[in-house]
Amino acid sequence: MMTDPVADLLATTQQLFQGRADERAIRLRIEPPSEPVHALADRERIVQVLSNLISNALRFTPRGGEIVATATPRANNQVELAVGVARAEERGER
Repeated sequence: MMTDPVADLLATTQQLFQGRADERAIRLRIEPPSEPVHALADRERIVQVLSNLISNALRFTPRGGEIVATATPRANNQVELAVGVARAEERGER
């Protein structure tokens, strides 16, 4: 296991899927922590988990939607990673 900046893990995953998102007119947005946060984790496994979540989100997000991947620092040196989907109409767009 290595210590990696969480923002780098999110950016790596975004690079893997940005082309697919662009092809489907889906906005893929990454929200890294506001301050540098490092994760003691297996880099490949974390990227694999994020990739699975984003891949699923791409499969079920309609054209014009948005996928947001976030990292939020929590107590006890933990980080919460999340992937969410918003449709264009939910963002106030038509």
